[in-house]
Amino acid sequence: MRYAATITFLLVLTAVNGWMNWRMWSNARHPAILPTTRIERDVQVKKIGQQEIFRPQRDESHASPPWAYLETEDYLQFASNLRAAGVPERTLRDILVADIYRNMEEKQVKLAEDAPDTFWMNADQRNAMERAKFRKGVEMKNAQFDLTIELFGYPMNQHALQTSRDEGQMSAIVRLLFGYLDREAFIQLMGTFEYFEHRSESLVALTEGILLDDDIAELNTQADGINEALDKLLTPFEKEELFLRYFITGHYSEMSHAENGFEATGAEFRQAALIVSTPHDLLREAFLSAVDTPEPTDEMREAAEVELAKFLGMERYEEWARAKDERFKEIYQKTKIAKLEKADAVKIFNSLDTAEAQVDSIYADEELKPEEAAVLLIAVKARALSEFKKVVGLRMKPEQRQELSDEIFSELGKLPEEFESEDETKPGQETRKDAR
Repeated sequence: MRYAATITFLLVLTAVNGWMNWRMWSNARHPAILPTTRIERDVQVKKIGQQEIFRPQRDESHASPPWAYLETEDYLQFASNLRAAGVPERTLRDILVADIYRNMEEKQVKLAEDAPDTFWMNADQRNAMERAKFRKGVEMKNAQFDLTIELFGYPMNQHALQTSRDEGQMSAIVRLLFGYLDREAFIQLMGTFEYFEHRSESLVALTEGILLDDDIAELNTQADGINEALDKLLTPFEKEELFLRYFITGHYSEMSHAENGFEATGAEFRQAALIVSTPHDLLREAFLSAVDTPEPTDEMREAAEVELAKFLGMERYEEWARAKDERFKEIYQKTKIAKLEKADAVKIFNSLDTAEAQVDSIYADEELKPEEAAVLLIAVKARALSEFKKVVGLRMKPEQRQELSDEIFSELGKLPEEFESEDETKPGQETRKDAR
């Protein structure tokens, strides 16, 4: 039985093998019955020694992608094709700006590669070559901005688009300055800033920082151009808000005095910033850093202070002015560490302010002899220390109170060097009267 089963299995295997051979012979004679259709491709044969390498060629019969019918080297025509195809304006801008930026990068790489060998050049020749290369790069970037103005109606570059998508610390600063604007207005604003910043920086670089009258006039013309562009892009409120936020960002330490005891409301802070920023030409301060922009005059600052006092009221204004005083800042921080109240810091500051005014009057009295002035200064300091003890009372331990009073009043009532007597004046040394 086992022998018969083995013979049967071999016969079946032989039959299957014969059927498969017949099938392959039949397909070779009648290709039409093949289940799939072969795609004939031209091949390129290249012999290397005894080996043959087959490289399939591109099949030109395949239809080109629809995108190829829109692309052209003429960017104006390219933009027209995209608009005709219904491509959204933002998508169109992203496509074209990225392509323009890529082409500019390729040209810059080629410009660097085409630089001649500098081995035999002297310093002047190398400097001239570098300046020519830099000038060429500036011209290329100018052409890029000019093209985007022609395409979109406003300047744009890749960096402006990237800034609108950045995350992290830079994004937080951008939101602080421009968060009130919609995204499209912000992108156009960034492109405008990039354009004028490039123009001003390249002008300064090409002149190597040596600005003649014509250069300064050109920079001021550019500042006027920024102002006109802002008027087109922003409403009057948005423009005022932009300058206000810029000023607050740059002068926050001068405006915010919460750490010194002056808690301003949002309305107070905003109006105070508007008033204080009035004497400043913020546009030129922001974009003409290479030019010495005029500082606000004393009259302009005083006028702003008067307006601020009217807005805040005298009591709040005095509180704000005191919070700006470096002496009060120091006293307030030290009393805060000592767990004293703000009212205590104000009393100590007033006492110190009064004492310093008395000291100044003693210094100014040229009729006083040194020993008389010393006695008066000691008396002034004693009264200030007495007031300090009354303010602090028993809320501090004696050693802590002594340490704090030394920190605050250590410089009060010192006898200046110019109080030396005429007899003690050394040859060639000025007397107090001569020094004044």
